[in-house]
Amino acid sequence: MEIIDPRTLVPLDIDAILTSVAKTGRILIVDEAYPVCSLASEIAANVAFRSLYDLDAPIRRLNTVPVTHPISPILEKAMIPQVKTLSRRSGT
Repeated sequence: MEIIDPRTLVPLDIDAILTSVAKTGRILIVDEAYPVCSLASEIAANVAFRSLYDLDAPIRRLNTVPVTHPISPILEKAMIPQVKTLSRRSGT
């Protein structure tokens, strides 16, 4: 298992991500944005286009729950991916 934190979208270090995919054969992209038009969808598209045959499993994305953004801190925490929910929501 490897963890890559790209830190920036521009420039996106896609080469580091593709190297990791080639080594591990898997990718789980965790992003606090909504799933549509997000960093996770951009990374998934790049991996599918450039490294599809390196994958041993489907590309997985774990995004914020697609609901209206709440004002309550408790509800906000429930919609954003948390460490304790990674295995439950990602199916791993």
